Amino acid sequence: MAEKSDLENERKKYKGRGFLKELSALRESRKSIPPSSKSLSKTKNPLQEIRRSKKVKERSSRMINISDKVKKNLFREDILKNPQRRISKQVAQKSMIVSPDEITEEHLINVAQKITEKTYSMKHGTTCHQCRQKTMDTKTICRSGKCIGLRGQFCGPCLKNRYGENAEGALKNPHWACPPCRDLCNCSICRTRVGKQPTGILVPLVKKEGYSSVKDYLQYCGE
Repeated sequence: MAEKSDLENERKKYKGRGFLKELSALRESRKSIPPSSKSLSKTKNPLQEIRRSKKVKERSSRMINISDKVKKNLFREDILKNPQRRISKQVAQKSMIVSPDEITEEHLINVAQKITEKTYSMKHGTTCHQCRQKTMDTKTICRSGKCIGLRGQFCGPCLKNRYGENAEGALKNPHWACPPCRDLCNCSICRTRVGKQPTGILVPLVKKEGYSSVKDYLQYCGE
C-alpha cells in the first residue's frame, strides 16, 4: 500500500510541473503574436494630432473674439441708456377708422350677442381687447382720435357684460370712445398696469347680485 501512495504522489508532482510548463509556453507564444488591427488603429497618428491642435486653437480664438465683442457692447452708451427694446405706440390712422356711414346691416347682424355665437379663427378673425379671443364677429371701433392700435375692438358680449353698453350703438356712434380711452377698462392687463388686481370671471357673480355690468359693480365697490 505504501508503494502505491508513493507512486501517486510522484505522478501528482510530475502533473503539476507539466501544467506550469504549458502555462509558460502559452505566455511566450502570446508575446510573439503581432498586434491586431484594432490595436494598430488605436495608435496615435502625428498628422491627426496636428490637425486637432489647429482646430482647438481656431475655436479658442473665436471664443476670445466673441468675448471681446461682448465686453465692448457692455460699455456702449446707447445700450446702457436703453437696455430694453421699446415698443413704438402709434395712434390709429384715420383711414383705418370706419365711419358710422360705412357700417352696413351685415356688420350689425354679425355682432355676437352671446359667447356661443362666436366663430373662432386664428387666420381671419379679429381680437377682442377684453377676452383676447380671435373670432369672426364684428367688433367695435374707437373714434376718440387718441386710441392706440386696435385696442378699441370689443366684442358684443364683453361690451355688454363688462361695461353695460351696446356694440351696435357703439358702431353707429361717431364719437364713441373705447373703455381704455375713458380709463374705464377692467381687463386684466389694464388693471395690473394701474396696480389693481384682475377681476377674473366676475360676470356670473355680478348678475347674481343684480348689477347690470362689472363696471357698475366695481363703481359700487369704490374701484
